[in-house]
Amino acid sequence: MTSFDERKKTAIRILEEKQVWQPHRTPLLMKFLWARGVRIPPFPVAPFWLIALLAAPGFGLPWGMFMWFFAWQKAGYTITAALIAGSVAGLLFGLMVAGSHLYRRKVKNLPEWKSL
Repeated sequence: MTSFDERKKTAIRILEEKQVWQPHRTPLLMKFLWARGVRIPPFPVAPFWLIALLAAPGFGLPWGMFMWFFAWQKAGYTITAALIAGSVAGLLFGLMVAGSHLYRRKVKNLPEWKSL
């Protein structure tokens, strides 16, 4: 077992002890990525920047594409304006998701990933 796997098991055990809601501990996307060998720590203990970086394009790209095809194109927006708007929306979403996990980490007194 690698050190990542040991740290992940320790983190999940701590999250269970602190009664962090199961979908926040190990969401389906995390399980899917872990099964494919992607080494991402559970979000409640992950660094702020990592959460923001992963959440931003997951929202911004689909939202920007949806808005371009169903609203902005007809309204005369350029593709550049749509890319900028989608990027800004993704950035704001990523920061909000990372902020909510940071808040939960402080309230539940959870350790950071690097200290596990």
